[in-house]
Amino acid sequence: MRQALAGAAIIGGLMRIAGSFVPGDPQILYPATDIALLLGAAGLWLTRRGGIAGAIGIGVFVAGILAIRFGFYAIGAPVALIGLVVWSIEALFKGARAAPVLWIAALIAGPFSVVAAGVLFGLGFVAAGVSMFYGWPQSAQTATSTVT
Repeated sequence: MRQALAGAAIIGGLMRIAGSFVPGDPQILYPATDIALLLGAAGLWLTRRGGIAGAIGIGVFVAGILAIRFGFYAIGAPVALIGLVVWSIEALFKGARAAPVLWIAALIAGPFSVVAAGVLFGLGFVAAGVSMFYGWPQSAQTATSTVT
């Protein structure tokens, strides 16, 4: 199951990156991207189960994605990213590096460039998927992992 969720995170991240460069409004990509990202977030929770901050972060991310699906993109997108940043802060203290840094960078880039924020957001999911697939760094894995 871990590999399937890791694959979903990677696919969702790549689809989000592609969506940043598709001309017009690629509505067809959004539902599939969001499903893959939600599965990737489930993988984050299952492979890097953290404390209260991590649980709140994943919950806020899911709420943001649901807001997007119900037509509230302007609210849902930043809420989803803030949820990942909350998760990321806890993950950084427990040894994870690439995905949390990319998601924090996406939040910082957002006000300046939607394209850069989207690419960084997608790269964060790709990095998280790779880490889930191959195993988190030992210090992060031993501190938080409960799924093998």
